[in-house]
Amino acid sequence: MSAIFNKTRVLEAHLSSLSNLELRKLALFETDESNRNAVHYACAHANLESLELLAAADAYFYTADKFHRTAMHYAAINDVSKIIETVFLAFRTLGKPLSVYGQ
Repeated sequence: MSAIFNKTRVLEAHLSSLSNLELRKLALFETDESNRNAVHYACAHANLESLELLAAADAYFYTADKFHRTAMHYAAINDVSKIIETVFLAFRTLGKPLSVYGQ
């Protein structure tokens, strides 16, 4: 929720409070009923600070929601070049190719 409402400090506090690496990974992989995670919401709401914080925390950028949209789709929908660049660099840093549903 903090990624939606531009509450980067709340997100940062939440991540830092999870000292156990396994708990942090679980929190970063958590999704809603539409299979969207914090990265999806940060992109959908053009929240660059939260997106950069999630990337630094090794959040998972490859999750597709129930409509087969990744974070890159939401970044492109908003057409904010800095968000698109950040998501692209996260994909590139993780070393996995971008994939399109059905291809």
